[in-house]
Amino acid sequence: MAFLPAIGLRTRLLLLAIVPAAVILAAVLALTFVRMRGLMLEFGEEILRDRARAIAAAIDRDTADAVATARVMAMAAENGLLTDRRAALAFARDVLESSPQFTGAYFGYEPDADGRDAAADRGDLPGVPREALGEKGRFIPYWHRNGTGGSTPALKPLVSMEGLYYEGCRRRFLDPREADKAMVTEPYDYQGLLMVEQTYPIVVDGQFRGVAGVDRALDRIAADLEAAKRAQADMGWHLQIFLVSRGEEASGPRGPRIIATTLTTEDLRTKPIADTPYAGILGEFHAAIIRDRVAAAPDPLTGVESLYAAAQVPAGGWMVVTQMPRADLVGRVQGPLLASAGIAAAGMASVLALMGWQATSIIRRIGSAVAASRRVAQGDLGGSIDL
Repeated sequence: MAFLPAIGLRTRLLLLAIVPAAVILAAVLALTFVRMRGLMLEFGEEILRDRARAIAAAIDRDTADAVATARVMAMAAENGLLTDRRAALAFARDVLESSPQFTGAYFGYEPDADGRDAAADRGDLPGVPREALGEKGRFIPYWHRNGTGGSTPALKPLVSMEGLYYEGCRRRFLDPREADKAMVTEPYDYQGLLMVEQTYPIVVDGQFRGVAGVDRALDRIAADLEAAKRAQADMGWHLQIFLVSRGEEASGPRGPRIIATTLTTEDLRTKPIADTPYAGILGEFHAAIIRDRVAAAPDPLTGVESLYAAAQVPAGGWMVVTQMPRADLVGRVQGPLLASAGIAAAGMASVLALMGWQATSIIRRIGSAVAASRRVAQGDLGGSIDL
């Protein structure tokens, strides 16, 4: 400190008061900004997870409704319709006509499940058309329409019964490890219509007698995702949404598939995720490696740094993955923070300016007093002092 007597009072105040105060205030502001930015980014990521959970809940309601419809149809068969083919036909048609969200409704009986295959094959069951029958009179009626609209249902026999909707449902019923006996199939292309099926086993006296089921078109599911995307955009969140299947085939486990997505640049529907550009991030979420947190990765199509979050759809075991550009979240966070930092910096500058003004005023008065004391010391008693 020996150098301090060699400098003026103004410089001393600048070095010992104003500069330290400025450094301390700047450090406090910087630390506050960094901490608040981190907290707000964490909050934003939690909001992204909430958005994924909300979308998953909406999809779950629709899937659960389809599963519940299939279950009610199965219960009806178990309680009388199994032996009344005309009533079963009418019931399945009524289900389809009253449910625009479905593209098909059907029963699929085991061979001679009701003991009437031979009579049906001979044409001895009035009101049961040939279009409802399979080989040797097996009852497998499939009411369907060619789109998601309200066209008049048409009838034809079920096909590909070795698939998940029938054989997979049977396997699930016979597997004691499966508590939930409902089957939600992988997405697939049926005669140009992309769809998923929801079936439930028909069980009489503990024996598997067939299935009841309904179909949903992927176009309708995609429209629901698009509506969810628009709703999030209205709230300022620019999301892309992926709906991923559980990953199961009648012949054994396989990789999951894309059921629907809001992407418009590439058609990913029904494709295994391993065959898509998003294989890495979607695969990690499906394997539950990072499902409980937000993941950061570049979009494989655009290269834009993005954030991803996932949520489970209980009905069907599907998974929703939401994607958002990281800049969206950072921009929403940094805007208010920068405004706050600007206000704080202006306040800090005002405080320092006031401190400098006050120091200058004090120094000027001290200088006047020192000059007066020097005049007195030299014997000059004239003049005056501004008290």
